[in-house]
Amino acid sequence: MFRWTMLCLLAAVICVVAVPAMAQTDATTTGNYLIGGTMSWNSTDNENATDRVNNWTVAPRVMYFWMENLAFGAEVGFSGNSFGDTGTSAQRYFAVAEYVFPMSNSNFRFFSEAGGGFSRMTASETAGDLAFNGWGLTAGIGAYMFLNDHVAITPAVSYIYENMGDDGGISMGTNQTIFLRIGVSGFMLP
Repeated sequence: MFRWTMLCLLAAVICVVAVPAMAQTDATTTGNYLIGGTMSWNSTDNENATDRVNNWTVAPRVMYFWMENLAFGAEVGFSGNSFGDTGTSAQRYFAVAEYVFPMSNSNFRFFSEAGGGFSRMTASETAGDLAFNGWGLTAGIGAYMFLNDHVAITPAVSYIYENMGDDGGISMGTNQTIFLRIGVSGFMLP
């Protein structure tokens, strides 16, 4: 509970303090590149458990603005958790399209995104390893809060639908994920 409270408080402070002080930007014009991503890690130690639970996520992204406010690119997402000798991991290799909404205040811009691609989930257990391959789709909304012409804080929420096959003996089925993230995006202007 404390971590979520601090995260929400930090996001509110960034919105209140940073947004009015941000510079005007032309970062989403034709020919510009975006390099960004998100990263998270947490570790939980429970007094009734013998092993610590570790969770992590890394999702780098590269985009190119083909047209004014319209970018195409790729995102590679890696996530995993471990509990002693067991754990799971997920990899997502998605092509992504993003549209940045034109607004009169160009230092705070909303965007929507959609994409899809290959998904893979693995589970490492004491009885053996399992691997599931499949495909996934994603859609989401977010905002760019520009700190200057080249850097933006990027909060977003995405929905991810994944359909996994079986590993020869066990069927995985479908996964539906709500992915809340805050990241940093860098824009390379020509």
